Amino acid sequence: MGFESEAKLRETAQPILKEEFGTDNTEIVPEFSYSAGRTDLVLTSVSDKYLRRRTEELGIDIPITDKNHLKTFLQLHNRGEITKDYFYELGAADRRSKRKSLNWLIGRNFVVETGDGKVKTTPYLRQHITQTFAVELKLSKWRKALKQAVGGKSFAEFRYVLLDADHIGPALNNREMFEDRNVGLLSVDKQGNYVEHVSATRVDPFSPLNTWMLNETTLLESENHLEA
Repeated sequence: MGFESEAKLRETAQPILKEEFGTDNTEIVPEFSYSAGRTDLVLTSVSDKYLRRRTEELGIDIPITDKNHLKTFLQLHNRGEITKDYFYELGAADRRSKRKSLNWLIGRNFVVETGDGKVKTTPYLRQHITQTFAVELKLSKWRKALKQAVGGKSFAEFRYVLLDADHIGPALNNREMFEDRNVGLLSVDKQGNYVEHVSATRVDPFSPLNTWMLNETTLLESENHLEA
């Protein structure tokens, strides 16, 4: 007899996943929403060094939660000093919206003004998450889970599907579909027995926007970790 619900599966699987894939500094983000969908569970490894630099040395202790502000930040990040006028011409957003976002970023230390109307992102500011596992949890609907897991390549280095062990058979019969897409396959039963049937290999995420969205989502939990 398998799990009664995905909630029960998650309750059993979450501590196992943290033990298998996590580190001492792993944070778990449930139901992470991004531009192409939503991932059931994300495990992120947090660098205390990078987090402390951001919150204590640079004094940037709030996340960027507005997508327009984040897009503005990324247009400037790693670009070097540019004039505000030149920045306003970048991308498709209107000048008024970009000015609003830029002022917000300047007011909260994400962006600094360097003189002569030039701006740049704050030096030494970088993501504090260093490794990410995206996991889709389903009782039996492996095709749906696999499709969702493929979308996670925009922000996660590793992507997995986790199924109820009582319903793993059909997915195992199609393991080549997981291997071809570089998506790992896991199973867990009600007793907590865990099996990794297909391993995923590391790939670099392709979306800076989605990786930074995840980074900002973890900020508050990560700060709680530092205080503990």
